[in-house]
Amino acid sequence: MARQHARWQRAGGPDDEAEGRDVEGKASGSEGGDFTRADQLDLNRYAGYNLRCKELESCLQELQEEVEGFKMSQDEMARMDPKNPDFMVKWGSVYSAEWTPEEIETFFESKLKVVEKQMQDMRQDIDEMRGNMAVIGARLKDKFGDEVRLDDEGDSSEE
Repeated sequence: MARQHARWQRAGGPDDEAEGRDVEGKASGSEGGDFTRADQLDLNRYAGYNLRCKELESCLQELQEEVEGFKMSQDEMARMDPKNPDFMVKWGSVYSAEWTPEEIETFFESKLKVVEKQMQDMRQDIDEMRGNMAVIGARLKDKFGDEVRLDDEGDSSEE
């Protein structure tokens, strides 16, 4: 993902006029005005939200795979031979003592509740950040129009 961030330079430098900067160090925008420090902070905040959303979405995917693994294990347990109800549980490369189907079912239910709560919290955080991104993006687009490119624009075409 290519990121575009404005670069700040001290006012009064020799290249200010050539770069479209006025003597106060602001970039002149043709659409809606000057690019200020507050605009840069908004861009940085937007980029931070976008990065955090992507991290959380990746974590959500991992948790979803964990949930699917639990459900597959529950299905496998349901298909067990009722004549041999006890079985060993493998943790990494180590097997634990024999568990009864009821103990395993209780274990899976408690793990699923914890993971589903984590997923719910992550989705809530993502929704809140996306809302903040929409507000910041709208403010920047109103001021600069197509002159500003936000980090998540065009991501789908780069994948």
